[in-house]
Amino acid sequence: MPNLFVATNIILWCVIVPLFGAMLLRAACALNNRIFGRFTKKTVEPTLNSDVPLASEVDPSFSASLDRPYASPSVPLGPAKVRVPIEGRLVAAPGFGKSFAICLATSIVVMVSNGGAQYVLGANPAAGLVITLLSLLIVLLFLAAILARFLPTSYRNATSVTGLCFTIAIAMLIFVVATAGIFIYLLTPER
Repeated sequence: MPNLFVATNIILWCVIVPLFGAMLLRAACALNNRIFGRFTKKTVEPTLNSDVPLASEVDPSFSASLDRPYASPSVPLGPAKVRVPIEGRLVAAPGFGKSFAICLATSIVVMVSNGGAQYVLGANPAAGLVITLLSLLIVLLFLAAILARFLPTSYRNATSVTGLCFTIAIAMLIFVVATAGIFIYLLTPER
């Protein structure tokens, strides 16, 4: 029985957690850029694309769609203000393989720190909460450090991405637990 427990933990922490972590890390980078990214308005002169037909050149039975847009001669082409990102707080989202490797390294640190703390403190149930909180702090610091090392960003930006990653994970966990609780409540027979 202990071998099954060890094998399950290894599969959980070395495959499943890094897969979800990679998705969460990429989402956190995108959310970080959306929230903390600074933009400036820049005036841009548009150019008429000769590949796009004018409205007068389009068949009247043709309905405009997103995949075949057309330019209307009634819309004047002039300067437009667009949002252009300023360098600073933007964090480039890593590829899925790099995200998986970062999350795998982080999950190995979690396994080692949790296992070491439980070995030192023993099977004391009251120490379980302390172990979990210390492990969470170690993971936050380690993930921010590894992001600052492997992504072109500063430690400050990596810390904000790490915080967003954990916030998204906690929100997803609350949603799953609440949904499961509602289904269990609805499916239980009345007493």
